[in-house]
Amino acid sequence: MINMMYLVLIALLALNVSKEVLDAFVLINQGLVRTTTNFSDKNDKVYANFESAAASAPKAVKWKRKAFEVRDQANAIVGYLEDLKIELVIKVEKLEPGDREIAMEKMKTKEGVENKSDTDIPATMMINDGKGPMLRKELVKFRQFMVDMVKPEHTQFKDAIQAALSTDDPIPLGDNPQISWESEFFEHLPAIAVICNMSQMQSSIRTAEAEIIGYLEKAIEGEAMKFNKVQAIVIPLYTHDTEGDTFSPDLVLGGS
Repeated sequence: MINMMYLVLIALLALNVSKEVLDAFVLINQGLVRTTTNFSDKNDKVYANFESAAASAPKAVKWKRKAFEVRDQANAIVGYLEDLKIELVIKVEKLEPGDREIAMEKMKTKEGVENKSDTDIPATMMINDGKGPMLRKELVKFRQFMVDMVKPEHTQFKDAIQAALSTDDPIPLGDNPQISWESEFFEHLPAIAVICNMSQMQSSIRTAEAEIIGYLEKAIEGEAMKFNKVQAIVIPLYTHDTEGDTFSPDLVLGGS
């Protein structure tokens, strides 16, 4: 629902940059931040499962290690984006470079970022100063790291992760000229829309993180049930039977 509203607002920007549209972006951004936080909390519970599994089963240790690599990489790129959002707010609000806490608080309320309509500062920071291409490079590295966690034969899952974390240039519509991924997300857009774009990226990263660690968790379950040989074992209820007794054994499957 949030994503659909977000796309509608992006379309409205081409027609109107009214206060109402800009305020709506603030609400969408807050919704994206909540979604990202919720995914992060859920992911933490899955990491706790890896801890428990590794403590009780030696085979789970390697999967815990892989999962925690995913956690560290996801935290790093989410933090990278958060730093960019804070830096942008500091610039558009003309705060001091060290006013990170003030910038973070401003993003939490509708009236917090006063200069949310500025289109020049975001473009200067992300396009002219090269921070957009640097971000794209980091996202490409993260995407490849995540895809490498998936077995080669699971092509559909790989493709889904690739699509969720895509940094491809947009396909031109009609006779419109080709633009870059950086231009699509950071140029000719008001500051609040650029912040929203970065929050959307953070949300996609946490979602992909959840998918990958869920995939790795299933690998633990699969290994726990692996057997080289399975055979039926008959276990009699009594060690001695007399003539006329009913023979009622238990039947179980044994694996080795």
